[in-house]
Amino acid sequence: MTDTGLKALIEPRSCGGCVLSIAFNLRDRSGSIELDVFVNAYGYLAGIDVACNANSEPMPDDPQLLDFPYHIHGPLAKESASE
Repeated sequence: MTDTGLKALIEPRSCGGCVLSIAFNLRDRSGSIELDVFVNAYGYLAGIDVACNANSEPMPDDPQLLDFPYHIHGPLAKESASE
């Protein structure tokens, strides 16, 4: 924790990067919605990217996702699974 009371998402590293990648199939049509969570070198949230079909299409206004993701990867997913 820092003096701000915020807890890092992951232990600090030499550099930041993507710590969670998750993807869902769309329910109402072919394709997927992908979310990537990025942290800075201190382990704090740096950004979240959301894409539709690998960023080849605009994001639908109200995407209908299947219940479970077909892809989950990254150190943050592994930490959550071990808790």
